[in-house]
Order: sequence, then structure tokens, then C-alpha cells
Amino acid sequence: MIDIIGLLQLNDKMTSAQIASALNIAAREVITGLLDLEKHHAVMQVNGFWSVYTKSKQHSILSVKILDIIKQWEVMSAAEISSITGASRSSVTHSLTEHVKSERMLRHRKDSVYFYKMTTVTS
Repeated sequence: MIDIIGLLQLNDKMTSAQIASALNIAAREVITGLLDLEKHHAVMQVNGFWSVYTKSKQHSILSVKILDIIKQWEVMSAAEISSITGASRSSVTHSLTEHVKSERMLRHRKDSVYFYKMTTVTS
């Protein structure tokens, strides 16, 4: 598994087939290793490509997921988004605050809960 991490550090991102070929091991072994490493937050997979886990990559992915969720549901609270994404509420709130500051989202308060919605359609 250390070989997988080293290879990903050198190549930024790779498919499991590319990793198997580079390490000359069976694809099944690579996938098993990658899934185990993913459980320990050592690697992450996005759109079929594996890379070494970093907080900045994870934050970017969460930010995009939040935009997609808000587009689908129109108005949501941080707690609802946290529940859907499985991310911590503080991470979700941080991303939402960045979206509000960049004027991609609006925030309004109802009772003691903040709700978020898109300001414009983003791609």
C-alpha cells in the first residue's frame, strides 16, 4: 500500500488500472488496497481517478457537492446538507460561508436556523 501512495504522490492522479499496470500487480489487489487506504483517509477517488488525500481537495469536492445539493433542493440548512453529504457541520458551514461571501448563495434566518439558496445559476 505504501507503493500505491508513493506512486500517487508522484503522479497526482491515476486510475486503478494505471496503478495496477505501473506496480505490475493485479487490479483486484490494487482496488482492495485503495479502498482500505480510502477508509483511513490516505487516498480519495473522484470521477474514477485516485489521488493522495488532502484537505484542500476534500474541501473543493464538498463545495461542489453543496452547490449540486442546493441546485436540486433549492433551499436547505447546513444541518440538512451535512446529513446528506456525511461531512461535518463545521466543514459544511465553512463552505456555505465562502459561497455567501462570493455571492453564489444567499443566507436567510428563520427562527434560529440559517437557510441557504442559490443567487444565480452556476455551472
